[in-house]
Amino acid sequence: MKFWIALLVNISATGAIAGPLGLDMGMSYDILSKNIKLKQVKPFLYSTPSLQKDHSDFDDYQLLITPKHGLCKVVAWSKAIPTSVYGEGLKDKFEKIETAISQKYGQGKKFDLLRSGSIWNEQRDWMMGLRKNERTLAEFWTDDSSELPDNIHIIALKAHAAGTETGLIELGYEFKNSSECIDWIKSQENSSL
Repeated sequence: MKFWIALLVNISATGAIAGPLGLDMGMSYDILSKNIKLKQVKPFLYSTPSLQKDHSDFDDYQLLITPKHGLCKVVAWSKAIPTSVYGEGLKDKFEKIETAISQKYGQGKKFDLLRSGSIWNEQRDWMMGLRKNERTLAEFWTDDSSELPDNIHIIALKAHAAGTETGLIELGYEFKNSSECIDWIKSQENSSL
């Protein structure tokens, strides 16, 4: 029995059994940096262009890692997506990724909204509305309404406009330790006051 427990701990520590994008909640910086080239963006936030188990639609990953909690959150950013002012290319890519996530984790809650009173209300204004933060295209999977593994708290999929004919997709995984992790980071920042 001890052999199997030791084997499972060793496999988990080496990343052979892993969650989304090959990552698990609580993975330490030391373990992650052995296999991934991490660049510090700001305290506890690291960036990398690739992961051991990355996805071809994404080319930038940001990882929130603390010494106390390990990996708390990962956000993947897509490559630039060419689209029309109607947002067709961006919507197609969003739906492709949404379908893949829904097949794995069940149906999420989708938001495809235009803010009331927005002047960007014509179909040809779809990307401009998104760019001006007056339109939202997002879907969320939460641990209380989806089939998420025990260690994932929220999955967030969001569309962003980089311009009227270029978009990006953001895919974020928040692990169950993320709120404790963020509180700890705030306490570290506030300790200097």
